[in-house]
Amino acid sequence: MITTEKEIKLDLHTEKNYLTLLESLDKIKSQKKLDNYFFDTKDWSLSKSGWALRIRREEDSAVITAKGPVESAPNELTVRPEIEKTLAPDSCPVFINEGMNLSNLPEEIARSIKDTIDNKRLELKLSFTTLRTAIEYHGHGMILLLEIDKTTFPDRSVDYELEVELSDAARFEKTMIIISELFERLHISMIFQKESKFARALRKIGHNSGV
Repeated sequence: MITTEKEIKLDLHTEKNYLTLLESLDKIKSQKKLDNYFFDTKDWSLSKSGWALRIRREEDSAVITAKGPVESAPNELTVRPEIEKTLAPDSCPVFINEGMNLSNLPEEIARSIKDTIDNKRLELKLSFTTLRTAIEYHGHGMILLLEIDKTTFPDRSVDYELEVELSDAARFEKTMIIISELFERLHISMIFQKESKFARALRKIGHNSGV
């Protein structure tokens, strides 16, 4: 099923801000290492059209996700269609090493990107690792799940980011009040992250895209 991802993304900018945020919070829900593998055709048909196709592995599980072009949204909320399906972990090494065709993909993902890639083969384009700490944060009668990310890119550069996914875009303004108050208390500047992790990774290898 196609869902709609609605996400606030904030650039923490420095390791100091990242550590300050982590150290100020409790109620850690989880901390996990995410290995991210992104696929595209040889001529980058997907990313040129604003699509991203990712396999994400953590411990003994794997998920394949297709994200469509970013949609127009109010303020600084990132909104885009998303399809997510569980993969058999033993299929991941084959896809990573050998690539994949439409026939290898879950039906709904294949149907969504078929016209974009025109039956071209998909190959691994890049990968990077994210350490994600998920923390529940209470404020103004709401409970937010803060996902605090440290991402290491192929060139060994590191960046830091806070993501908050919303179930309803109508919660955006109240959520921003809560985060603004938290950042003000910790003396962290509010900097919206305009690019996805994939887009940032692509830029590091000299490839600009619409993802």
